[in-house]
Amino acid sequence: MHNVPVVLDMRDMVPDIYIDAISPVARPVLRIVFALLFRESRRTASQASAIIGITDEFVEWGLKVANRERREYDRAFPFAYDVKMIHEDSISDAERFWDEKGINQYSDELRVCFFGFLGRIFPIKSVVQAAQILQKNEVPVAFVICGPGDMLERYRSDADRISNMIFPGWVNAAQIAVLMQRSTVGLDPLPESYDFLSTINNKAIEYMSAGLPVISSPREGVLYRFLKDHACGVSYNSHNPEELAQILTELSHDPVRIETMSENSRRIFQEKFTAEKVYNNMADYLEEIAQKPFNLNSGNDFLNADNKVLYKLEENN
Repeated sequence: MHNVPVVLDMRDMVPDIYIDAISPVARPVLRIVFALLFRESRRTASQASAIIGITDEFVEWGLKVANRERREYDRAFPFAYDVKMIHEDSISDAERFWDEKGINQYSDELRVCFFGFLGRIFPIKSVVQAAQILQKNEVPVAFVICGPGDMLERYRSDADRISNMIFPGWVNAAQIAVLMQRSTVGLDPLPESYDFLSTINNKAIEYMSAGLPVISSPREGVLYRFLKDHACGVSYNSHNPEELAQILTELSHDPVRIETMSENSRRIFQEKFTAEKVYNNMADYLEEIAQKPFNLNSGNDFLNADNKVLYKLEENN
């Protein structure tokens, strides 16, 4: 034995998410199919020296799998976003790209941007319906919904007669950066599943890096509470286009509120989500935990300098 601590990082709630994705009627059968995977998950989690995750909720899920209480070295480290420098030529190309699509640098309209895979998982249909409502009511709001996916052509067809909405498809890093500079808010509609409700996802953090307020759905979960507590965004019920339209209508008439949320987004990003800060904190944590004497032959105990047990990780095979 090498007496090396093992830290388990919880990023996906596998295999639970497989079970939750199907009909409740079929779940008992799938649990039998995945019995070995569940058993291996329990064994791995229970024998880990410490459990970390992207949020406290992910850590708690890992502890539930391990069947033990939270301890000193079970901690949350959020997703980080690295704001990279993009070559000036690429930025110039991206600016021309958006100019040609009518997404100009200066506009009186409230501009909503989205970046992501346009599949069935994200509730974009409600966004299309909200755009229709805003167009009918002549509210100056425009939607730029970026990304590839099996639903892209369907959404393009649905939005064919909606003048305030475009689906440009896949966009590159420079085009994303320029569009965020030219947008007012970032859209982040999440599925109503436990794993998504337990996270602050990369998309929200990317928006905050550009100082964009986040418009999210649903009105529950970790992201919803975070945006509310830090006043850097607003949430709506996933399948309620009228509510989304109402929120955007109110924001279009309230530039002061938008500016306040924008400042809060930029500040909270710098405080919590920069790659330098998150990775340095994680590196310090790993160095600290690596320096702990660790006895694998004694039930996975952390020891202090006097070889006294600090705490014991219970085996759960």
